[in-house]
Amino acid sequence: MTLLEAQACEVPVVASNVGSVSEAVSSQSAILVEAGNSDVLADALMKSLTTILSENPREFIVRERSMQQMLNKYSQLVAE
Repeated sequence: MTLLEAQACEVPVVASNVGSVSEAVSSQSAILVEAGNSDVLADALMKSLTTILSENPREFIVRERSMQQMLNKYSQLVAE
C-alpha cells in the first residue's frame, strides 16, 4: 500500500525487488534493487535524487491502479 500511496503523491520509489513489489510499481517510475545489497540500494537512492524517471509515478497509478481499473479487472474476473 505504501508504494501505491507514494506514487500517487508523485514520489519516486526505490525498493527491494521482493514479493509482489514489482507488481505495485512501474519500471519507468520506480527503481527496484536486489534485496540485501546495501551498496546497490544506496546507489539507487542517490540516483532517485538526481535523475528524472521516464514516467511520472502518479500517471502510472491513475492509468494502472485506479479504482476504475480495479473495478474493470474484477468485472473481467466475474465474466470469466
